[in-house]
Amino acid sequence: MHAIIRKYRATPAVRAEARAKRGHLERTMRETPGFVAYYLLETDDGIATITVTEDETGASESMGRAAQWVQENLQSRNQLSAPDVTRGQALIGAMRAADAAPAAPATGTRQRLSERYATQPPTNAVRGDGTTTCPAGYPVKGNADSGIYHTPDSPAYGQTIPEFCFASTSAAEAAGFQAAG
Repeated sequence: MHAIIRKYRATPAVRAEARAKRGHLERTMRETPGFVAYYLLETDDGIATITVTEDETGASESMGRAAQWVQENLQSRNQLSAPDVTRGQALIGAMRAADAAPAAPATGTRQRLSERYATQPPTNAVRGDGTTTCPAGYPVKGNADSGIYHTPDSPAYGQTIPEFCFASTSAAEAAGFQAAG
């Protein structure tokens, strides 16, 4: 995994405007290829962001997305410094057990994947369009009813109509899907 930390000096007006538009910013950054996590922090002298992606390509893409979002969405952007950027490969990733990726659902008591993701697709995934194709950058097909995912080399890949298309097998597994047997 790779991370980029951007630290900006910003006026209270910029912080307030960013806070008010944080939902839109989150949606924008979630669309970054290989997205893992995104954080927006208010600091004593401005704001900082942390983006975590699966690889260097996604980390680089996040820089462009962030700059474009600022240009298109912050009227007070002239009161925002250029970012001080720190980037690198993650050597350790740790989180509380409650925040860990959900386990694959069991029959009965656990919520089915189709229900879990009824209103929002999993991280690093887009909804299927009802055909057998997935968009560029999302080659892994996920079936929410069975909890199974198919890679392009899977025998059933060609005829699978996915509910979700994932950016990678790790994204499918993090969402609770299992590899086709």
